[in-house]
Amino acid sequence: MNVEELMIQALDGDISPEDRARLDIYLAERPDERAEFERMLTVNAALRSTPVIAPSDGFTEAVVARVRTAPAIRPIKRRYVVALVATSWALSALVWACAGIVLVSFVVPLLVQQPLFQPISALWRSAATSLSDVFNVLATTVRAFTTQPVVRLTMLAAIAIVAIWLGVLVKVLVPQRRLA
Repeated sequence: MNVEELMIQALDGDISPEDRARLDIYLAERPDERAEFERMLTVNAALRSTPVIAPSDGFTEAVVARVRTAPAIRPIKRRYVVALVATSWALSALVWACAGIVLVSFVVPLLVQQPLFQPISALWRSAATSLSDVFNVLATTVRAFTTQPVVRLTMLAAIAIVAIWLGVLVKVLVPQRRLA
């Protein structure tokens, strides 16, 4: 058995005479630990002599009644729900629009150059050429569009929407601390 367990047993008053003798021998060889153990005995005696104060009448019933009437989950305000839904829809529309721009401006011109779009027959060649021309016009338009300041403003708007969305999420999900 270690010394800490012997000290705890001595503080509780559950120590055998043999263990008490071993503890006394150990503490006699170490004056710093002896002083610490005596301070522990003093605190223990002070705590045991302190009177137990009973709660006032009706305290338990008041606590139980308050726990039963307190909402388990804080209700979410309607304006936060509306803001979450609106920003979620706007964010998803923005993501789809950006994905469409990437698809049209980068992927389609690469696909047009593949042999799949150059059929053997003249009919298919003319259709592919027309389709290629359409895709090239679209790609050129999209590239010109993405260099415009409007696109940059759209991206800033997207960042603002995400920031508002995250702010609302934090407001809804993080519990508020109350002092009383």
